[in-house]
Parts: sequence; C-alpha cells; structure tokens
Amino acid sequence: MLEESTDAAERQRAAFIAAALNTLPQQEQEILRQFFIDRRCRYAGHRAKLQAMYGLSLSELYRQKNEAITNYCMAALAIRAAMSRKRE
Repeated sequence: MLEESTDAAERQRAAFIAAALNTLPQQEQEILRQFFIDRRCRYAGHRAKLQAMYGLSLSELYRQKNEAITNYCMAALAIRAAMSRKRE
C-alpha cells in the first residue's frame, strides 16, 4: 500500500487519496474500495457482495459506482485547489 511506503512522495499521495475518499459517504467509499483499491476484492465476487450488502441491482451498483467516481474526482479537485492556494 502507498501509505506504508518509505518514499515520502508515495505517502503524500496516499494521504491525498485518503483525504478525498474521506469526504464521501461510507457507501461510496466502500464501493470504490472494492472496485478499485482492494485488488483482492475484484477477484472474489465484489459485485455480488456489494449488491447483497446494499440491496442493489447490478445496473444500480454501476450507477452508484459512477456517481462515487464523480464525487471522488470533485473532492480531489477541491483538495488540490485548496493545497495550491496555501502555497501562494
């Protein structure tokens, strides 16, 4: 994992990712974690697990995944903008 790296740049990147994820509701965080972050989940029925966990159809799961990606990107952009203002 990036946060366990000895490289300062990788740890900083991990902190940035965590900060953006922490702005999202728990359900969106879990969907993104199982689709993109925890690679073991992708090979262990992550879609069926998420569908059962949240009572979603497959199409609704993918709609929520896309919404979570959008929300993550918006949060990441806001954090980047705030960081660049601090440097000025």
